[in-house]
Amino acid sequence: MGKGEIKFLDDYNEYSEDSAKVKEVTELGLKYNLLTAYTSFIAVDKTEVVDKNGKQTTVEQPLPLPENVSNYAVGADVGIDDEIADKNNAEMSVYSEITINTGLDSDKEKNILANIENKISASIKTYLLSVDDIDFDSITVNIDNTGNIKNIEVNGKAVSGNSKEAIKKIIVSWEFASLGINKEWQFTIKF
Repeated sequence: MGKGEIKFLDDYNEYSEDSAKVKEVTELGLKYNLLTAYTSFIAVDKTEVVDKNGKQTTVEQPLPLPENVSNYAVGADVGIDDEIADKNNAEMSVYSEITINTGLDSDKEKNILANIENKISASIKTYLLSVDDIDFDSITVNIDNTGNIKNIEVNGKAVSGNSKEAIKKIIVSWEFASLGINKEWQFTIKF
């Protein structure tokens, strides 16, 4: 029990929120004093003090570390601007290439590729950027002639069963019937 269990519960909860899982993650975070999606640490490092003459002064507050946390937990400010970090995160690609095997003309495949890229940006990208220890090689998705997903194959050296299931759960929610391909096809996302 602890951090690993919280991450497992949180992975599934991110894509299909369940109040029982929220409660369980919250209880684990509070019980073990861990930061979760539903608990946090609050620290006040400065406060404004007004003396009897009305002069306002900023006073730095000493901040004790949480129980059982070593001084090594205190890091340095590397000076990354939040706006720049958000922009880099938004532009960052989580995959190296997408290949499509439809047998259709290149214009139609470009539209399909754009559709898949939008799906990745809207769902998988957030998941992949939140997980540190995943080493995906590829994800291959086979689609039947009605636009339904037949099979999803997730390949990688250090991909846990939980991560594979989380990725499959995301992809299963994608809709392809509206693309009107009307034959079996596949695409592969390479990392």
